[in-house]
Amino acid sequence: MGIPWIIVSWPEGDLRVVVPEQFPLIGRPFVHGTRLDCYGLVRDFYKETYNISLGCYDHDRYWWEDENDTSFYEEKHEEQGFYKVTDGSLQVGDLIIMTIRAKKPNHAAIYMGNNRILHHMFGKLSKYEIYGGYWEEHTSFVLRHKDLHEG
Repeated sequence: MGIPWIIVSWPEGDLRVVVPEQFPLIGRPFVHGTRLDCYGLVRDFYKETYNISLGCYDHDRYWWEDENDTSFYEEKHEEQGFYKVTDGSLQVGDLIIMTIRAKKPNHAAIYMGNNRILHHMFGKLSKYEIYGGYWEEHTSFVLRHKDLHEG
Protein backbone atom coordinates (compact mmCIF):
# COMPACT_ATOMS: atom_id res chain seq x y z
CA MET A 1 0.00 0.00 0.00
CA GLY A 2 3.00 2.29 0.38
CA ILE A 3 1.76 4.04 3.53
CA PRO A 4 2.98 3.85 7.15
CA TRP A 5 1.15 1.46 9.49
CA ILE A 6 0.56 2.10 13.17
CA ILE A 7 0.33 -1.13 15.14
CA VAL A 8 -0.84 -1.13 18.74
CA SER A 9 -0.90 -4.27 20.87
CA TRP A 10 -3.74 -4.66 23.29
CA PRO A 11 -3.91 -4.73 26.28
CA GLU A 12 -0.21 -3.86 26.67
CA GLY A 13 -0.50 -0.63 24.67
CA ASP A 14 2.81 -1.18 22.86
CA LEU A 15 2.87 1.13 19.82
CA ARG A 16 4.95 0.63 16.66
CA VAL A 17 5.06 2.60 13.43
CA VAL A 18 6.06 0.54 10.41
CA VAL A 19 7.21 2.49 7.37
CA PRO A 20 7.35 0.55 4.09
CA GLU A 21 10.74 0.23 2.49
CA GLN A 22 11.41 1.66 -0.92
CA PHE A 23 12.93 -1.17 -2.92
CA PRO A 24 15.25 -0.59 -5.87
CA LEU A 25 14.06 -1.95 -9.21
CA ILE A 26 17.25 -4.00 -9.61
CA GLY A 27 18.32 -6.59 -7.03
CA ARG A 28 15.10 -6.80 -5.00
CA PRO A 29 14.32 -10.13 -3.33
CA PHE A 30 11.35 -12.20 -4.53
CA VAL A 31 8.27 -12.57 -2.29
CA HIS A 32 5.23 -13.85 -4.19
CA GLY A 33 1.97 -11.92 -3.87
CA THR A 34 3.65 -8.69 -2.69
CA ARG A 35 5.39 -5.69 -4.20
CA LEU A 36 8.35 -8.05 -4.50
CA ASP A 37 7.12 -10.31 -7.30
CA CYS A 38 7.10 -9.75 -11.07
CA TYR A 39 3.83 -7.77 -11.08
CA GLY A 40 5.04 -5.73 -8.09
CA LEU A 41 8.11 -4.80 -10.11
CA VAL A 42 5.88 -3.77 -13.03
CA ARG A 43 3.73 -1.61 -10.73
CA ASP A 44 6.76 0.08 -9.14
CA PHE A 45 8.45 0.62 -12.52
CA TYR A 46 5.38 2.27 -14.05
CA LYS A 47 4.87 4.48 -11.00
CA GLU A 48 8.53 5.54 -10.70
CA THR A 49 9.23 5.90 -14.42
CA TYR A 50 5.94 7.17 -15.87
CA ASN A 51 3.87 8.19 -12.80
CA ILE A 52 1.23 5.65 -13.85
CA SER A 53 -0.49 3.85 -10.97
CA LEU A 54 -1.54 0.29 -11.73
CA GLY A 55 -4.04 -1.69 -9.71
CA CYS A 56 -3.13 -4.33 -7.18
CA TYR A 57 -4.67 -7.78 -7.60
CA ASP A 58 -4.83 -10.39 -4.89
CA HIS A 59 -3.64 -13.70 -6.17
CA ASP A 60 -2.97 -17.04 -4.55
CA ARG A 61 0.40 -18.69 -4.64
CA TYR A 62 0.60 -20.85 -7.78
CA TRP A 63 -2.59 -19.25 -9.20
CA TRP A 64 -1.39 -20.25 -12.66
CA GLU A 65 -1.88 -23.95 -11.76
CA ASP A 66 -5.58 -23.51 -10.85
CA GLU A 67 -7.72 -24.38 -13.88
CA ASN A 68 -10.56 -22.20 -12.51
CA ASP A 69 -8.37 -19.14 -11.98
CA THR A 70 -7.70 -16.77 -14.85
CA SER A 71 -4.50 -14.95 -15.66
CA PHE A 72 -4.91 -11.37 -14.49
CA TYR A 73 -2.44 -10.41 -17.23
CA GLU A 74 -5.03 -11.55 -19.76
CA GLU A 75 -8.15 -10.43 -17.88
CA LYS A 76 -7.16 -7.08 -16.36
CA HIS A 77 -4.83 -5.39 -18.83
CA GLU A 78 -7.48 -3.25 -20.54
CA GLU A 79 -8.81 -1.77 -17.29
CA GLN A 80 -5.21 -0.75 -16.48
CA GLY A 81 -4.86 1.11 -19.80
CA PHE A 82 -2.97 -1.53 -21.78
CA TYR A 83 -3.75 -2.93 -25.19
CA LYS A 84 -2.27 -5.88 -27.05
CA VAL A 85 0.40 -5.11 -29.64
CA THR A 86 -0.39 -7.04 -32.79
CA ASP A 87 2.26 -5.82 -35.24
CA GLY A 88 5.21 -7.57 -33.58
CA SER A 89 6.97 -4.33 -32.65
CA LEU A 90 8.55 -3.61 -29.27
CA GLN A 91 8.87 -0.16 -27.70
CA VAL A 92 10.53 0.88 -24.46
CA GLY A 93 8.07 0.41 -21.62
CA ASP A 94 6.09 -2.39 -23.27
CA LEU A 95 5.12 -5.34 -21.11
CA ILE A 96 6.14 -8.73 -22.40
CA ILE A 97 3.79 -11.34 -20.97
CA MET A 98 5.17 -14.88 -20.83
CA THR A 99 4.05 -18.37 -19.96
CA ILE A 100 6.76 -19.92 -17.80
CA ARG A 101 6.29 -23.55 -16.67
CA ALA A 102 2.51 -23.06 -16.72
CA LYS A 103 -0.56 -23.44 -18.92
CA LYS A 104 -1.48 -19.75 -18.87
CA PRO A 105 0.46 -16.46 -18.97
CA ASN A 106 2.05 -15.97 -15.55
CA HIS A 107 5.09 -13.70 -15.90
CA ALA A 108 5.70 -10.10 -16.96
CA ALA A 109 8.85 -8.35 -18.09
CA ILE A 110 9.36 -4.72 -19.10
CA TYR A 111 11.06 -4.02 -22.42
CA MET A 112 13.95 -1.59 -21.81
CA GLY A 113 15.21 -1.21 -25.39
CA ASN A 114 18.28 -2.71 -27.07
CA ASN A 115 16.87 -6.24 -26.62
CA ARG A 116 16.94 -5.92 -22.82
CA ILE A 117 14.16 -6.70 -20.35
CA LEU A 118 13.72 -5.94 -16.67
CA HIS A 119 11.96 -8.70 -14.78
CA HIS A 120 11.69 -10.60 -11.52
CA MET A 121 11.59 -14.39 -11.64
CA PHE A 122 10.37 -16.59 -8.80
CA GLY A 123 13.20 -17.23 -6.32
CA LYS A 124 15.66 -14.80 -7.94
CA LEU A 125 16.63 -11.15 -7.62
CA SER A 126 15.11 -8.69 -10.10
CA LYS A 127 17.48 -7.96 -12.97
CA TYR A 128 18.08 -6.99 -16.57
CA GLU A 129 18.46 -9.76 -19.13
CA ILE A 130 18.78 -10.07 -22.87
CA TYR A 131 15.42 -10.62 -24.55
CA GLY A 132 15.70 -13.52 -26.94
CA GLY A 133 16.03 -17.29 -26.82
CA TYR A 134 14.13 -18.70 -23.85
CA TRP A 135 12.31 -15.46 -23.01
CA GLU A 136 11.20 -14.83 -26.58
CA GLU A 137 10.14 -18.46 -27.06
CA HIS A 138 7.90 -18.22 -23.97
CA THR A 139 6.32 -14.88 -24.87
CA SER A 140 2.52 -15.08 -25.03
CA PHE A 141 1.78 -11.47 -26.02
CA VAL A 142 2.99 -7.88 -25.67
CA LEU A 143 1.08 -5.07 -23.98
CA ARG A 144 1.51 -1.34 -24.50
CA HIS A 145 0.11 1.38 -22.24
CA LYS A 146 -2.17 3.89 -23.99
CA ASP A 147 -0.59 6.86 -22.17
CA LEU A 148 2.93 6.08 -23.42
CA HIS A 149 2.57 5.40 -27.11
CA GLU A 150 0.20 6.10 -29.91
CA GLY A 151 -1.87 3.04 -30.87
